[in-house]
Amino acid sequence: MERLTRAMLRYRWPVLCAWLAVFAASVVAAAGLSDLLTNRFTLPGTDTRRTERILEAHFGQKSTGSFTLVVRGASGSANELVPGVRAAAGRTAAELPTARVVSAQPISDRVVIAQIVSDTEPAESKARVDAMRRSAGSIPRAEVLLTGQAAIEHDLDPVFTHDLKIGELYVAIPIALVLLVFAFGTLAFLMPFMFAAAAIPTTLGIVWVFANFIELTTYITNLVSLIGLGIAIDYSLLVVYRYREELRKGGSKEDAIVRTMETAGRAVVFSGSAVAVGLSLLLFMPLPFMRGFGVSLVIPAVSILCAVTLLPVLLWFLGARLDRVRLVPQRLLNRRDDEERSFWARLARTIMRRPLLFAAGSTAALLLLAAPVLALELGPGSNKGVPAHLEAVRGSR
Repeated sequence: MERLTRAMLRYRWPVLCAWLAVFAASVVAAAGLSDLLTNRFTLPGTDTRRTERILEAHFGQKSTGSFTLVVRGASGSANELVPGVRAAAGRTAAELPTARVVSAQPISDRVVIAQIVSDTEPAESKARVDAMRRSAGSIPRAEVLLTGQAAIEHDLDPVFTHDLKIGELYVAIPIALVLLVFAFGTLAFLMPFMFAAAAIPTTLGIVWVFANFIELTTYITNLVSLIGLGIAIDYSLLVVYRYREELRKGGSKEDAIVRTMETAGRAVVFSGSAVAVGLSLLLFMPLPFMRGFGVSLVIPAVSILCAVTLLPVLLWFLGARLDRVRLVPQRLLNRRDDEERSFWARLARTIMRRPLLFAAGSTAALLLLAAPVLALELGPGSNKGVPAHLEAVRGSR
């Protein structure tokens, strides 16, 4: 760790430029990520999945690449609408490779639907929704709608993006901002956000690469942002606090950063590795959409790389400068000579005096919180720990 840290500090400008280049490339890649994600949830072995395989193998169509053109007119006009609906469906299908119209028929006295099937991949189908809707055109005295899984996902993507923006910009980040200002007391609270600004877009850029080859769920962007922000705050707090302690001991700035990375940095590497191993287990789940979440193991891996390369460079350039700008008066925080008498120090000593008592109490509290889930898994209506509703799905195989 010492040799790595000294190398990062020696080549600090190339390291900083490399991260800026990675950030720029990742932002460009992540901008097109939503078009490659899907909300398709399938259960292997079910009748639905077997039907999808039969349709793909024998009829050349996928449910994710199929569309339904819905046309609603005046009461009693359904039969008159059929020719126009068939023509509109033909124009719509022409915008999607391998698509063809298989039917156009009334389902009531005022509604006509046309089925368009294809074996196009979900991402490509979703990307062509706007063009298909434009090609469908209009039918006199009727309302024309295009639906289907790809069309629904296309319409939901802006909703997910808006909700994620609201959750991050107006809830998570402001709360984290206030907590970090009081935790750091200085402008050093910006360090976790710099960390997150490097790690999260980079991770999304890597996820974009995976999304071009495997099916990933839309919610992976939320997961990456959630875990990425949490890790950035956690690791930055640990490293910056340790760096402050080393500076107070005296010595050069470089030696303080090296000692920090030898201690706090090593802890960050082991912590991130444990998180990555835990997330990687999702890759072995029997449910395809859950396996997609396993790709999020990239975020702790990128965070480790960011912590051992970029964070020492940020400490070199900004550590002391940011700490000189105080935002919270020192009297509101623990003074250096009062640290051993602070709440956290007293709590730690109390726990260490009675470790078994606190361990037993914490375990009991966790089991109490998990009791509803345990009751669902092991209580009446289950089969060897399998909930009844999942057993019903299994029984349909």
